[in-house]
Amino acid sequence: MVWNATTLANVHGILKVPSGDTSIDAQINDLIAAVSLRAENYIGRSFEQVERTETYDIGRRTRAVFLKNWPVDTTATFEVRNNVQRDFTVSEMSSTLYAISANTGRLYFVSSLVTGPEVLQVKYTGGLAANEAALQGIEDLEYAVRRQVAHEYNRRNSPGAKKSVGGRASTSIQGEGELGWLKGTREVMDSYRSIWTKSPGSLR
Repeated sequence: MVWNATTLANVHGILKVPSGDTSIDAQINDLIAAVSLRAENYIGRSFEQVERTETYDIGRRTRAVFLKNWPVDTTATFEVRNNVQRDFTVSEMSSTLYAISANTGRLYFVSSLVTGPEVLQVKYTGGLAANEAALQGIEDLEYAVRRQVAHEYNRRNSPGAKKSVGGRASTSIQGEGELGWLKGTREVMDSYRSIWTKSPGSLR
């Protein structure tokens, strides 16, 4: 289950729903869930901090890889294994042989690695937030999703109408989602988008 990136109360505020009016709550909650899921898929990173195991191809000149689900929780399990047989039963690599940038997911190696396809395995915990409240506390992302939900509610209930959302023009870009992302929503999400979203690499 994907965490919601915004709240019903916040969407009420942007739509100026009268206090105590719950008539559209079910529809808004459905939209929040749907837009949150699309947003998570678009940025290519998990909203929730979860443990992951990823494998990477290593070339002769490879000195760094970028983990897919940053930021990385450095207080949790972090294991690196490099094995040409790709069974990864070898002992984990000493932490003196690499450095990890928690905020970007960049894993840098201070010595040469065994090369080949999928010969590097990394087990770690990463994701945007430790809990749903923390996710909703990411102000620019929360506001972007909030505006998108309000935009889609307005469009679904007033077909063809060109309403404004939060006092701004509701220009949308088609091709991403049922109604298209608002330009401002996409711009915010692009700033969080994983560089691996359209790049090769395997995830197990």
